[in-house]
Amino acid sequence: MLLRDLRSSWISRDGEKMKYWGGATSRRTGYCACGETGTCVNNAYKCNCDINQNKLETSDEGYLNDTSALPVKRLKVGDTDYSREAAWYTVGPLICTEDEPTTINHDSLNEIEVTPCSGRKCFKRVINYNITVEEVGALIDQSFECKQFIKYRCIASKFLEGYASWLSRDGSEMTFWGGSTSQRPYYCACGETGSCLNNNWKCNCDANLNVETFDEGYLTDKTLLPVTEVRFGDTDSPTESGWFTLGPLVCNGRVQQGEPEVGWYAPSNGYQYILISTTQSWFESRQTCQKMGGDLAVAGAKDLTMRRKIVDQLSIPGLSGAWIGMTDMDEEGTWLWLNGVAVSNPHWYTTEPNGLANENCAILSYSNLSKDYALDVNCEAALFRGICEKRIF
Repeated sequence: MLLRDLRSSWISRDGEKMKYWGGATSRRTGYCACGETGTCVNNAYKCNCDINQNKLETSDEGYLNDTSALPVKRLKVGDTDYSREAAWYTVGPLICTEDEPTTINHDSLNEIEVTPCSGRKCFKRVINYNITVEEVGALIDQSFECKQFIKYRCIASKFLEGYASWLSRDGSEMTFWGGSTSQRPYYCACGETGSCLNNNWKCNCDANLNVETFDEGYLTDKTLLPVTEVRFGDTDSPTESGWFTLGPLVCNGRVQQGEPEVGWYAPSNGYQYILISTTQSWFESRQTCQKMGGDLAVAGAKDLTMRRKIVDQLSIPGLSGAWIGMTDMDEEGTWLWLNGVAVSNPHWYTTEPNGLANENCAILSYSNLSKDYALDVNCEAALFRGICEKRIF
């Protein structure tokens, strides 16, 4: 027997016992595909194997497509103790398509009130997902796009200006909020559009008004997601309150990974990379990359894990560093990627940046002591090769 009398089941990603089988689109307890369509060998049952008839080999099969439950973590079957009873099972690979989004839940989905506390970021909550952060990272890297909703509802509670933040996948502290497309520090969605309640601030809650307001929006930078911790403060007075909401991580589509061009390296993030053959200034390196149809690396430089892959692959003896698409030449101290987005996780080496107005461009270090980390150097120094990046189509 299969599902009858709950002899068999499968265990979902978060440990829940599931009592339906592949192909049961309604997901009703005890149903297989033939039960949904009325095509079971015996219509008194909802699964072929539940007929439990001697000398009749049959099967139940189909796809499971509830993304909140996948993948199958464990399978439980029974009723195979007699000599005439036998069963075989097959569990295929997990396949994610562009048609349905994949949703990863966590333990803080409902709105949570911030416990009263007086200090900056004195309230902290770690976010625990129903799969490991490493598994989440693998899903994100293979997905075309991912997003996570985040909201802070407040009454007279100061916000991002030193009182709140969130931590990225690798534990880096972020001080922009959902809906901030530029990812500039202390910016919320209303700051981007100039629609905050008080235009002296870039978030509604930073106005610290004695009225209820909120800041909300989606975080969409795949290199930072998912949110692993949130921090808030300034809720110690009876007139000060705060509540936060963090939605599930939702990913869509798959990175279309074609074949890289000859001599280029493709680390499965939708881009390909090559190390320029000669040392040049940052400006010259960028021109060289553009002539090849790309630009200095941005997507591959934003994520520390991807950096390491690229640095390890594109390496030559004696190379001390390589240019990337990161600069603060427009405004000293405000580092931007070439696409205009603020650098929120630069992964500077411990003593960097240290060049002030004289060093406005960044390299990835190849030196053993500071390998994979960013250093600020003089943009005119023709001492480094550049890492070029362009999409694979």
